[in-house]
Amino acid sequence: MKKNIVIIGLVILIIGIVLAASGPYLFTKSPQSVAANTDKYSTGDTVMVYGRITDEKHGSILGTDVYRYELNGDGDMDNDGDLIITSSGDIGNVGDNVVAKLELKNPLDALGVSSTKFWEVNMTASPVIYEMPGIIVAVIGVIILLAGVVKKENASQQPVQNQYNPQYQQQQPYQQTQNYAPQPEYYPPQEQNNQGPPTF
Repeated sequence: MKKNIVIIGLVILIIGIVLAASGPYLFTKSPQSVAANTDKYSTGDTVMVYGRITDEKHGSILGTDVYRYELNGDGDMDNDGDLIITSSGDIGNVGDNVVAKLELKNPLDALGVSSTKFWEVNMTASPVIYEMPGIIVAVIGVIILLAGVVKKENASQQPVQNQYNPQYQQQQPYQQTQNYAPQPEYYPPQEQNNQGPPTF
């Protein structure tokens, strides 16, 4: 039973680690996928992405700060093919991992111009939020694993303690420890009748 508890704890721990590592990917899309399928989205569509900031630029338009970020790119947002997102606030530095909710906007959508589409950041979240369920599962696995190990150790030490405790000692019947050669059975001598035939 103790061994089963240890195995169960180990399995839960492994599941928690896998969930924590893959958590952000389970609820978001990759920047490469969004960039490759931007034409399939319509103005106003939203999508959650998870990626690493590989380039950053800061500027101002009509007195409003504008931040542009490249996610999972080659480090140069001027190259085509990478996902470029725009934000009115600073969401991180180069090398940071971010989870962002993006909305596709197009100021010239009413004119039928699609070349002006861009992804704008609506909100951001820490990747830890998506990793937290897996972390909780992993902690539960560690607790179960340690409980099984402790019970197993206590069970293995119990017989050693009992043999020095007089109340657990039992009287054992005497057992012959030496081997002796078998002795022949002894028969007492029988009396012989030496009397002669009866006389008259």
